[in-house]
Amino acid sequence: MKRSKILVVDDFSGNVELCALPLATSGYNVFTARNEKEALEIATAQQPDVILLGKLDTLNLLKSESKLDSTLMFFMVDEENGDDFTQGLKAGIVDCFRKPVDSRVITNRIKNAIRLKASKETATLLKQRLNKEVALRTNLHRENHKLAKALTDANVKLH
Repeated sequence: MKRSKILVVDDFSGNVELCALPLATSGYNVFTARNEKEALEIATAQQPDVILLGKLDTLNLLKSESKLDSTLMFFMVDEENGDDFTQGLKAGIVDCFRKPVDSRVITNRIKNAIRLKASKETATLLKQRLNKEVALRTNLHRENHKLAKALTDANVKLH
């Protein structure tokens, strides 16, 4: 099983460390960035499963990158900035955390979101396989029906 990749982005190194270390010890492959430029470079190169970030501008920049469409994004906001919290939710993030963050909560919520995403991907793959199988069996049924009709017609001609 592949290790999920997580990018942690914040301009305050304390927040990055507070989040990155517990995620890394939980078995995730963690990358860190301190600004938008680094975040965009790492995110497009690594295509992480999850991005945990602390600025609305960075969120908007990363959300505009099509390579990251399937990336789960979490947002950390300052306690006094409720507007960023609302804007993050409107932008389509998975969840929002108020700073200072509780690394145990973040780790568990990210783990649950990754599991949910994997379950959805598995369900999508199984649905695609099922649809292909149904199409194949439908075609086989049609061919069998044609053959049966041809045999019946041939049998009628013989008698």
